[in-house]
Amino acid sequence: HRLLIEVSSKTQPINFEKVVEVEVDENDGKVQLENFKLNGVQARFIRIKINSGWSEFVSLNSLVIEGDLISK
Repeated sequence: HRLLIEVSSKTQPINFEKVVEVEVDENDGKVQLENFKLNGVQARFIRIKINSGWSEFVSLNSLVIEGDLISK
């Protein structure tokens, strides 16, 4: 699978910047766990794209985002 994570710090979801692009290995249909630490990244919006996969079906089962609120 090719996974892409982009962020935007604008007040509207525009001008996204790529922060992660990774190729995830095939795992015989088993659940996979990927962790990405993005220290210093500021984001108001996050866009996740799964650009390709190993079969007809791909799922994102859980997403955890940790950080500090800078301003509203």
